[in-house]
Amino acid sequence: MKRLDNKESPIVSNEINNTTLKFNELLLNGLRLTNGIPIKKLKEVNQNFQYDLNIGLQKWNNKLVLNKESLYLTEKGIPFLDSI
Repeated sequence: MKRLDNKESPIVSNEINNTTLKFNELLLNGLRLTNGIPIKKLKEVNQNFQYDLNIGLQKWNNKLVLNKESLYLTEKGIPFLDSI
């Protein structure tokens, strides 16, 4: 309501949330694929994906691999993703 009172669009916050939701959905579904997620796809959803993934890469040490072509799970990472 505050945004409407200030004559601002209330949709702005939804766009941010939608980007985050799309990115998270891509991660959860894409990491289940054998080849993981193509970097191109990550960039389409989030141009700053590398920055956003740094925390996850540190937290999931030895469970995620990010190379020039894709982001994918190691064998140690599969059980962790299945638990989410």
